[in-house]
Amino acid sequence: MAAAKEIIEDLTLEDAAAQVRDLRRTVMELRSELERAQAGSAAAVRNAEREADRDIGQLKATIASLRDALERAHAEKDAALRAADAACAKEIEQLKVIAATLREQLELAQFDKDNALRAQHVEAQAEIAQLHEMIAAMRDGMERH
Repeated sequence: MAAAKEIIEDLTLEDAAAQVRDLRRTVMELRSELERAQAGSAAAVRNAEREADRDIGQLKATIASLRDALERAHAEKDAALRAADAACAKEIEQLKVIAATLREQLELAQFDKDNALRAQHVEAQAEIAQLHEMIAAMRDGMERH
């Protein structure tokens, strides 16, 4: 403390006033520098906010575009599936008609074959009976001779 007293006593009023002026100038310069730094920081924050807002807007637009594209793709896929289902159903119906037609033709062919076999069998039986008659007539003819 004694050293501080000596320093204070050694100061003259003019020196004290000069030091106060220097300190005031320093405070004013520091205040100005602080205000410039704050203004620069505020401008940087505003610029960053503007860029972030612009990026957010672009991202929202991109998301909306992607959502629309996805919805279109789903709609196209659904339409393609419905068309494929309809085509398959139509083809199934055609195949059922073809199968029924083929079954009917097969049944008719089987019926015709059975009729032809019966007719051949009847014809063969008639021929056999005729041959038996011829054999019996020949025997009779041979026994008479």
